[in-house]
Amino acid sequence: MSLPDFIGETLQSPFDVLILGGGHAGLSAATTLYRHQHTMGIFDDQRPRNAWRTTVRVIPNWENRDKEYLRDLSRREIIATGLARLINERITHAEKRDESGFKLTDAAGREYLAESFF
Repeated sequence: MSLPDFIGETLQSPFDVLILGGGHAGLSAATTLYRHQHTMGIFDDQRPRNAWRTTVRVIPNWENRDKEYLRDLSRREIIATGLARLINERITHAEKRDESGFKLTDAAGREYLAESFF
C-alpha cells in the first residue's frame, strides 16, 4: 500500500519546515508540527537508512505489526491534515538564504523554501 510521489500537491513552497526523511523519525516530527499548525514538506527518497525489517514493538496495541504498515498509516494521517506535502525525492543541496530561511533543491532540480529544516 504505497502513496503517489506527490501528496498534498496543493500545498506549495514556502513551508514553515522541511523534513528530510519520511521514516519514523521524520513522521514523528511531522506529527508534532501539524499539531502546532505548521506547514511542512516531507522528503522521502524511498531508501530507508535502516535495513532492518523488524515488526513494531514499542507502540501499545501494535505488537507484531509490520513497520511499513504503521509508516503508511502515519503518512496518510499527516497528509490528511492539509498541512503537509509528501515529496518522494532526494534532496541534493541545501543552503541558508541571506534574507532568512533555507532553500533546498531536489534531485530533479526543483527548489523548496522554508524557515527551517531538519
